Amino acid sequence: MGLHGMAGKVAIAQMEDMRGIKTMLRVYNGEQKGATAFFRNRPLLQTLSNLLQEYPSRKIRILFHAVSVGAEVYSFAIWAMMQGLHQRFDLEFFATDINQNFLDFARAARYPSVVLQTMTPEEKAYFEDAGNGEVTPLETVRSLVRFLPAMSYLEPLDEGVFDIVFVLNALTYVTEVQQAEAISQIAGYNSRYLVISAFHPDAIEAHLQQEGYTPVLDNIEDIHSGWHERIRSDIAATRGTDAYSWALRPFSRTEDYQYKLCAIFERNATA
Repeated sequence: MGLHGMAGKVAIAQMEDMRGIKTMLRVYNGEQKGATAFFRNRPLLQTLSNLLQEYPSRKIRILFHAVSVGAEVYSFAIWAMMQGLHQRFDLEFFATDINQNFLDFARAARYPSVVLQTMTPEEKAYFEDAGNGEVTPLETVRSLVRFLPAMSYLEPLDEGVFDIVFVLNALTYVTEVQQAEAISQIAGYNSRYLVISAFHPDAIEAHLQQEGYTPVLDNIEDIHSGWHERIRSDIAATRGTDAYSWALRPFSRTEDYQYKLCAIFERNATA
């Protein structure tokens, strides 16, 4: 099944395992490609929502790098509304991507209706029919998100300070040296939480510690298991291969798990 639009071809694939079916949006446009999904990791969204319940600031600014066609930013905006955070805080969501066509698609926010199949009734309530077999998030959701000009997370950003910055799996597309540069760059405008789901594992601890980040271990196993389509017990990944930073080993509390298997990191106020 596929959809043609401003972002090129968006193909739909359903992945099923013991945790159920996850509807993925496979995105292609020129040299850029990617995979995304609505509510891709609910334990991650729930944990972040929990962390924000007692946040000390009234205003919370959230940035998504490498947002692709927008599913991740709309998912967290919806989840924040479901948890009532929009009633207690002034929430601002920002999103960007290196591909302008992806951003155009995300701003238009018209998705094949098949994405609803794996949502809960509460999640579905935040979408409406857009015609032509498509759905779109409600205006109350879309209005929370501001799309920035196309850019890489390796570039400087002058949009103020963000309480949360999402990079998710985008660090897999750069070298270890560029990973260090990216984290250093982001630390300059990130005051509290950094969310990353794939990276160069042997270097990530040093790169994060250098900028004052420490792992948030709340629900770490559930969050790790939430990336179930990437967990591979049959891949002997070696440095320099695509699978080395993308594929995840099954969860275990080995000596290095706190950094290599974590997704949420908190920046020290004095860093």
